[in-house]
Amino acid sequence: MTASASNEAETWVSVSVRTDIGMRRAGNEDNLQVVDLTTQRVGLTHREAALLPDVAWHRLGPLGTLLIVSDGMGGAAAGEVASEMAVKIVTQEMLQQIGKGVPSSEAMRSAAERANAAIWERSQNESAVRGLGATLTAVHLSAQGAVVAQVGDSRAYLIRNGTIRQLTEDQSWAAAAKKAGMPVANVPSNVILQALGTQRVVNTDITTETIQPGDIFLLCSDGLSNKIEAHELVRYVTNADSLSAAAEDLVRVANERGGEDNVTVVIAEVARVGCEVLGNTRVTQLFISAAPTDDKITSKITPEPVTTELHSVETCSNLSPPAASVESSSSPPAERSTRLLASPNGSAEASAVSPPTSTGGKLFVVLALAAVGLIVVAGVAAMVWVLHARAAKQSASGKEPSVMQPADLPSDVRPNPPSVSPTPSGIGRKDDSLTPDLVDLEKKLKLAKQQADELAARMQELPGYEDVRKACQANRDRLKQLADTLDRHRRREAGADDLSVANIEQEVNRITEWMDGLPLPPREAKEPGRKGRPEEKLLDKATKVLEQGSEVLLPHAFRSSLHP
Repeated sequence: MTASASNEAETWVSVSVRTDIGMRRAGNEDNLQVVDLTTQRVGLTHREAALLPDVAWHRLGPLGTLLIVSDGMGGAAAGEVASEMAVKIVTQEMLQQIGKGVPSSEAMRSAAERANAAIWERSQNESAVRGLGATLTAVHLSAQGAVVAQVGDSRAYLIRNGTIRQLTEDQSWAAAAKKAGMPVANVPSNVILQALGTQRVVNTDITTETIQPGDIFLLCSDGLSNKIEAHELVRYVTNADSLSAAAEDLVRVANERGGEDNVTVVIAEVARVGCEVLGNTRVTQLFISAAPTDDKITSKITPEPVTTELHSVETCSNLSPPAASVESSSSPPAERSTRLLASPNGSAEASAVSPPTSTGGKLFVVLALAAVGLIVVAGVAAMVWVLHARAAKQSASGKEPSVMQPADLPSDVRPNPPSVSPTPSGIGRKDDSLTPDLVDLEKKLKLAKQQADELAARMQELPGYEDVRKACQANRDRLKQLADTLDRHRRREAGADDLSVANIEQEVNRITEWMDGLPLPPREAKEPGRKGRPEEKLLDKATKVLEQGSEVLLPHAFRSSLHP
């Protein structure tokens, strides 16, 4: 029997992470995580743990890979609690949402909102951690591209072809002042306009980006970005021998330059790996060559040496087998091939073999292939039976089947979630799958909802104006209905009874005009000569906060949280 072979290239991800307390802080309030959503593997068991090998170097599966950095604030234990909650909840929500086929942009927004609600509730109910908050910078990598979620001032960068570009926009007073064209010389750099858990509603900034082989995504807390400029980041990363060395260098330099804050960095590189498919078996040969050719892998930085559990039938010619199974490089290539045979318990055993030279040897190989195939089929059948029995039991007890975590099953029988076909991403500022009209309308609707929320909050403190108060509540409910209808248009699920996009825009314009036409004092006055842009309003409120003192809730908008 001759095994059919075909040459393909697959996308793999190499990741390295580092977090450090810095030189001045008593504790580390940063947190981070790396998740292979396809295999449901979480890379870090806790903040200071080493990244698990099968997450540090893994195939970019159909459900993608999640990278997270969160910087806590609130002092004492509050900051650490907030960032830990942010990372944990976003991880859990993304595992569930992406597993259900929810578009990445929607899943990221939902995850951030869920984390914000949980942190806010805990802050309100526990006096010991009152005032806690956390930034969130998360990147979801998949075949469809990269989706970036941003709350606060941690950052995400993209390094491509030797150049670097910042993917996120700092939600800070300094960044808003610069954007508004105001002097920034005396603007504090540690005042942020938004964070998870500091207000009931969070506005998550979602953007999308294409990915290419060789792309490097770098996420970091402000403890790094405040110490190392962008042009320096690209130099340290591209000149390093590995991602691990690059992360070590960046943390070291930040500490050498003062290290006043905690320092956290996540570096992930996308690579195309040439693979050879050898039929539906778990028998895999790794051919060791003297030097990989350019068409095998386009990654510039060598992946960190890790041992990856086999989950497929493909042979990647540039991956290194265990050191014990590699023979002398002076041997011919055929003699230096190694074969990994799956043992009955699911582990991979490496042994050096020589090519069969006789009919008896070929027959032995065929029988071995058949035996291994039967073992794999039996294992898959047993796994399916266990999952079916568990789902039936949960259904009978009235519980919804939950997403299986890696710890629920032994490592050799962990199920891979079903592949999810590509679906349209949610609305993002750079989402080319949607028309510009839809993108603009979503922004306009978001601003109208924010203005209505601020108006309702002001009305709570203002006596009288009962008619305005009732009308405001009715318009807030209407905006929520319009947002739900627009969401159905975005997902191509709008019904015959739903308003058209044009009618939604007319309704939003009507409500906005009504709010702008209210008499004072219900309507917030604008200073003469000001255009009333959102960033200018936030700057005005932030200025009042600093004049009153530290850590004061911004009136009816964002909270300005000062890092301790």
